Amino acid sequence: MHYENQKDRDYCYANGGEEIWNGRWWVTRIWTGNNRVQWFGDSRWQPSQPINKWTTMRWPNHPGGVRINGIRIV
Repeated sequence: MHYENQKDRDYCYANGGEEIWNGRWWVTRIWTGNNRVQWFGDSRWQPSQPINKWTTMRWPNHPGGVRINGIRIV
């Protein structure tokens, strides 16, 4: 993910819990690994059913990615 117009960076989250951020963060790829994951955007947790383990989600057709304000590991 990246903040506004900065370069993409990889962040690693594990164990159950959630983190909410202020600001304009954008996600371009999520790889769940051994976790189920949701992101917080548009004032709700998405997707409604967490992304399954060992899944990669990408947003290649959306320039800059999708706006994100938090991540949840379930």
